[in-house]
Amino acid sequence: GVIDSISANDIGIMSLVVILVLNLFLSSACVGFGIPAGMVGPTMVVGACAGAILGYIGNQLVPDISSSMTFYAVIGMCAMMSATLKAPLAALMAMLELTGNPDIILPGMLAIVFSSLVIHDYFKLDALFVSIMRMRGLDFQNDPVSQTLRKISVGAAMQRKFVVLNQQISAQQAMSTLKDSPEWVIITRDRNPIALMPASDLARAVTVKDMGDDTEIDLMQFPASRRDIHKISLHTSLHEAYKALGEHHVEALYVSRMNAPMIERIYGVLTREMIEAHYQLPASVTK
Repeated sequence: GVIDSISANDIGIMSLVVILVLNLFLSSACVGFGIPAGMVGPTMVVGACAGAILGYIGNQLVPDISSSMTFYAVIGMCAMMSATLKAPLAALMAMLELTGNPDIILPGMLAIVFSSLVIHDYFKLDALFVSIMRMRGLDFQNDPVSQTLRKISVGAAMQRKFVVLNQQISAQQAMSTLKDSPEWVIITRDRNPIALMPASDLARAVTVKDMGDDTEIDLMQFPASRRDIHKISLHTSLHEAYKALGEHHVEALYVSRMNAPMIERIYGVLTREMIEAHYQLPASVTK
């Protein structure tokens, strides 16, 4: 391999530069085109070449105090592995296994720490595999909260006591709707949901104002706690719903399903508070 060639001085500095440039280009192309090729090996080769090149420069400038090119190649290889894969302990163990020399642990730790700080704290870059998954639209979060939310469907947490009202309604229609004691009101415009409002706010507006039965009410005009709303499928999980709130910059979701072509039915509403309250309940309660 490259390390053996460097140890035996069988490879020149220009060859190392060529290998480094070609490996960087080809590895980047494989990732960009989605070719299922491994990344650990190329990453370690790039690090070994870069370390050996720096070791060669050090030998030329200060030959009395610099170490061999092999030493710098191993250090560079493990530093590159740690920074690219965000796996400092794995890189440190790999370096120890490759050399069998515990004296290399301290300089290896210094290189790994600095490379990780530069990549993840200064440039704010994620690990390679995390970046690839995000680029392909895959979910990589696996914390306990995310695991819990993935196991619960939106149907288990949504509020079913709601009504759908057009933005412009009469006072009589509003009072008739409130007799069923709904919790939420989905406000629509041209049959498209645009906002979610607590039914108590509508009841307060109807009670405070002295309205006749034929009085027109604009549900978007009187003071109320309205929330922007977005659609989500009945078949999704709470984790997907929680992500949708942030992605669409809304405060609530309406849960729907297409029962027939061009016929969509709304089954419930979901807010951030409902999601958070649901996963905080004991498991025996949520089942």
